[in-house]
This record gives sequence, structure tokens and C-alpha cells, in this order.
Amino acid sequence: MRFVVLATIIALLSALGLQLSLVEGEPIKLMELMLSQSRAQQAAWIIIAVVPLVFMFVALLEHEKLRRERQTNDLLGTRLRGVRESLSLLGVARHHGQR
Repeated sequence: MRFVVLATIIALLSALGLQLSLVEGEPIKLMELMLSQSRAQQAAWIIIAVVPLVFMFVALLEHEKLRRERQTNDLLGTRLRGVRESLSLLGVARHHGQR
């Protein structure tokens, strides 16, 4: 998961760096270029910029949720093994007690 997040950040920073290099390193020119476009184009660029960040945030949240669920499952599995071993020992003791 960390690789995906890192790759996404690198891709976004690379795209931003390319855009800045094309406008001679002046962010204000990039803003002027964007503001000179139609509202529909501005909305499209905002979506292009924001959606990957939102997806990355959601992916991180889901990853954390799965990690916590995996820990819970591991704990429950450990408890279940303990109960199974106790029942097995109880059955053996009961079997030996009936003889």
C-alpha cells in the first residue's frame, strides 16, 4: 500500500513539475492559464487534480480498516485455538476419568 501511495505522490509531483517547467517555473502563470480557460475546462482540471488525492485518502483509510480487522481476526483466532485446546484437554481428562 505504501508503494501505491508513494507512486501516486511521485506521479502527481512529476506532473506538477512538468506543468511548472512549461510555464517557466512561475506558478502564477499556471494559474493565469487555468483561469483563462472556460468554466468547464477549469472544473475538469480541478477534478483531475482532486480525484487522485481523494482516492489515495480513501485507499489509506480502507487499508487501515483492513489492518485493524486483520489484527482482530488474529486475536480471535488465538482465542479460538486456546478454547479448542482446552476442550481437547477436557475431553482427554474426561475420557481418562471414565476408565
